[in-house]
Amino acid sequence: MKIKQVRLENFKIFQKAKIDFRPLTLLTGINSSGKSTILNGITSILQTQPAHLFPFEYVPNGRHCQLGGFREIARTKSTKTTFGLGISVEQGNVSSSIDAHYRYSSIGNKILPSNISYAGGKDGFELLWTGTDEGYKAIIHSKTHDEMGKYEPYVGFRKALMNLIQSTDEKKPSPSIMKLESKLFGEQTGEWFELKSRTAFELIEEITEQPAGQWLITRLSGVLKQLESTTNYIAPVRVHPSRYYPSTDSGQAVDSRGKNAVSLLYEWKQHSPKRFDEVVQLLRVLELASRVQTHSSLDEILKLDVQPFRHNERVNVADVGFGLSQALPIVVADVALPRGGTLIINQPEVHLHPSSQAQFGTYLASRMKTRNYIIETHSEYLINRLRLLVTKEDLNADDVLILFIEPPVGVRKTPKIHNISIEKDGSLSGAPKGFFQTYFLDTFNLALNGFSNNG
Repeated sequence: MKIKQVRLENFKIFQKAKIDFRPLTLLTGINSSGKSTILNGITSILQTQPAHLFPFEYVPNGRHCQLGGFREIARTKSTKTTFGLGISVEQGNVSSSIDAHYRYSSIGNKILPSNISYAGGKDGFELLWTGTDEGYKAIIHSKTHDEMGKYEPYVGFRKALMNLIQSTDEKKPSPSIMKLESKLFGEQTGEWFELKSRTAFELIEEITEQPAGQWLITRLSGVLKQLESTTNYIAPVRVHPSRYYPSTDSGQAVDSRGKNAVSLLYEWKQHSPKRFDEVVQLLRVLELASRVQTHSSLDEILKLDVQPFRHNERVNVADVGFGLSQALPIVVADVALPRGGTLIINQPEVHLHPSSQAQFGTYLASRMKTRNYIIETHSEYLINRLRLLVTKEDLNADDVLILFIEPPVGVRKTPKIHNISIEKDGSLSGAPKGFFQTYFLDTFNLALNGFSNNG
């Protein structure tokens, strides 16, 4: 599943922003410019699943990020405003968009929906908070449901089902049967209707009572489950290398800090050797390790031995530099993704030598036919390698987007996002002056000073 766009409104540092993504998107800019806020918008949606259903519920503090309470999330710091979060995804030829604005409720200090909209293909619904006295109202748009009502086989099935119900019940059909008939075959009015419920669970239940409502909620839930199961996130702060690792339950995913990576690698060594070999090969691409070996003691304690790149001896991972242990969760989380999945990485270059940072560009180019990547980075080595790969036609320029984010300055109260493209000759188009000052100022000055000294 591809993440196509994220929308933020009164969200942290952003007043209002639409962020588009390509198969490979790099988020760049100085510290505290808003890069991580964009990632947090996505990951907060992911951590709301599967125990809760976004956008009816929102979990700002969870396994991926800790965004605080309403005042910490809302840019205005006021509980009298709302903040908004939206996402658009694509699976095959089917696109879905989900948007929500949230309000503050002093009863229980809760974050509750102010308005919700979901659109998937021809269908969707909207939900709106109208105030304490009237509560919520909703409207359902379902062209698919309307078209099915005119489809002859569907109409015939409806008649046959109702005849069967009536033939098995000499009395008047029960209220539950009539309710089922309305739910399955009722006319969709396309008009707003009032909801008595206030909690997320009750709102969902009440919407499912409407014609096409059950189908739309099921579809929304399916989209979000697919998003959650096809997206992995690796945070910038990851677990330190250890001499011993605990063995976790089989199939447990790598978390955002890289926990469980060694356990999953051990499992693959036993039951999925192709995935294990793929991890080793990718570590070679990054020039971090030539060989990897996992060991188990009583199936409870794991050890990870590695042969560092260009070394002859195999040692425990705790006896080598931090670079390998910080990159390993990225590679394992990447290999764990299903085809077409998305890997979100916050600063993959942490503790990596410049040559491995550059090699990470080669790594990404080799994987993009089956993966999507959203990466926050400060690495000019990675950016320059991608530029080089485009000139060599090893990477399609249209598949790469660099987003340079400038923090609020003066009268501009929100970050400014610049879309930078890599041209076929490796040059950058759309890059503001601040981009080169951030990433290439010393290189430029060094060349200029060298030219002046030689002159």
